Amino acid sequence: MTFKAYYQQIFGILILSLALVSASPVEAKTAPCLIKAHAGEDQAVQSGNKVRLDGSRSRANCTIKTYQWAQAAGPTVQIEDPTQARTEFIAPNVGLNGAVLGFVLTVTDEKGNADAANTLVRIVWVNQPPVPEAGQDRQVMAGDQVTLDGSGSTDPDDGIATYKWEIVSGPRTSLSDPAASQPTFTVPRFASLQDKLIFQLTVTDKNGLSATDTVTITPANMRPVADAGQDQTVKEKSKVVLNGSKSSDKDDGLVAYEWRQTGGPLVPIENPFSPKANFIAPLIEKEGTLLNFQLTVTDKAGYQASDDVAVKVDHSLFTGYCFISSLTEP
Repeated sequence: MTFKAYYQQIFGILILSLALVSASPVEAKTAPCLIKAHAGEDQAVQSGNKVRLDGSRSRANCTIKTYQWAQAAGPTVQIEDPTQARTEFIAPNVGLNGAVLGFVLTVTDEKGNADAANTLVRIVWVNQPPVPEAGQDRQVMAGDQVTLDGSGSTDPDDGIATYKWEIVSGPRTSLSDPAASQPTFTVPRFASLQDKLIFQLTVTDKNGLSATDTVTITPANMRPVADAGQDQTVKEKSKVVLNGSKSSDKDDGLVAYEWRQTGGPLVPIENPFSPKANFIAPLIEKEGTLLNFQLTVTDKAGYQASDDVAVKVDHSLFTGYCFISSLTEP
């Protein structure tokens, strides 16, 4: 029930009157849910860049419940989170001609109403630099024939056009073809084991981008050569010299010598840790008794080598007495 006010004029006087009236209830009308998807403006980006998809301008007079991005065209990419209003992906390498990627955004409200919108992303090709691979570092011997290997080099888009090898450190040597992917060379003599050869490989792609890589060649330690000298034949009680002075090491040199007896009647060796050792041949029971010795040499890197020598001992020439008589005239 409500009161309605109205005015009356009686005898020139304005009088306010109130009247009680009944009113029928009015039902409130609910507006329908309207939803409009917006996938953002079309855009152009370069290969390798991050691309943002933006559906935040989608509108609804009810609450938007879900967002769903889906790729509809172009090279497949990985959308970071396709259920967010804003999401991202990385523009792929698409080659010289570029590519166009299409995406569809579908938005759904709390009542289940849905709408979809499209957006296009044009990917512009950007030349990617090549990836050089000069091969594994290695150890080699002087005089070896070595092949440098740059065949593992790659380029992600337009391909490798040229190879260029050059020496940047170490003893000079000649390459069979510095412009080949796999040139060869003969290892020069290194001054020491600390010396090394460093080669630099430069690869250039078809559109002029280049990159470099290096490979290091170091000398492998050559094992020493032991030389215990020639076998000998000597007499009892004679001084015998064991001569290992012709032993050698071609790179880092010898640092130790060691003589030891390996067979025959034992004798004391003088200077057993020198290139030249000696001993006195013993008295023997049997003619041609053999004494065996071994020389071991060690280089600076710890590598060793051994050689053997035999000494045959014979009896002395004078084993009896000589009597001299004289005749006198009567």
